[in-house]
Amino acid sequence: LSHYESFEHYHATFYEHVEALSVTPFASRAMDRGLSALLVSLIRQCGPDMNPNETAAALDPTSDAVVRAVETIRRRAELVEENKLVGLEVKRALEVRLQEWAALAKPRPGAARLGYRTAKDGQTEGLLQRAGLEAWQTFTCLNSLRDVEPTVTLLIDEGRMDENPGEAFAAGEAES
Repeated sequence: LSHYESFEHYHATFYEHVEALSVTPFASRAMDRGLSALLVSLIRQCGPDMNPNETAAALDPTSDAVVRAVETIRRRAELVEENKLVGLEVKRALEVRLQEWAALAKPRPGAARLGYRTAKDGQTEGLLQRAGLEAWQTFTCLNSLRDVEPTVTLLIDEGRMDENPGEAFAAGEAES
């Protein structure tokens, strides 16, 4: 309660701290990092036919559910950005993802079948990849859009604050 009553300035200026991503959800960087997850999740939620893990291999880019998902995302982009060109750009990006997904879903002799996630059966390879240290792929998906940028390592210098920073650094080098 004290936090909400005592930090009036912080709450009055809260939106200064909002990340640019949440303000511009269809910016190119946000689409690079979040559009695949949005597409897959929307298609999976269209009904029970595309929800189970193994149904990733059954993608039909011309199905009603897929067409509706693409159209829903395109319309949303246009509304948010108030720009039809952004909607077309989003639609093209979605079509590229669908083409890649369809190519991965094609059965290949001796190859694992496609699922949304890799299964422990040794036969199902995941479409969706977790974000990590590996190179980013089309279907690499974040757990949160707060993770759009990579983590930055900080080095904390617990040196003396009463000294000139340059002198403290030089003293640290001399001690090494």
